Amino acid sequence: MILFDFAACWIPAIAARYGITSVFFSPLSAASSAYIGPPDELRSFRLRTRPEDYARAPEWIPFPSLVAYRPDQGTRFMQHVSIPDVSGISTGQRRSKTLAECDLVALNFFDLYPKLLLDSETSQQRLNPIP
Repeated sequence: MILFDFAACWIPAIAARYGITSVFFSPLSAASSAYIGPPDELRSFRLRTRPEDYARAPEWIPFPSLVAYRPDQGTRFMQHVSIPDVSGISTGQRRSKTLAECDLVALNFFDLYPKLLLDSETSQQRLNPIP
């Protein structure tokens, strides 16, 4: 088994080639992970096209929520997740690739929003809480 973070998004493909289980460990809370978005959104940025979109709960969260960035933080976060760095891939694309290709996701504070994560972010993977 290989335990890795999202930055090493190339690990699941190599692990699969050798029959090794890949486990993505996210130190983020379940609420933060859900707010960041499901893999499809992190690849396409279809639903969040402006910095203001990060100052409210995203539409994939189906209940009232105060989880959001302040308006002044939206621009910085949007650039961070959507603009490729020197490697040619953005942070959002790395996270999307990691979630789509890993065998298992380990989240910190899983008990906060487990159903939301199962529905939106990691429907193909098993989730394990990390206390």
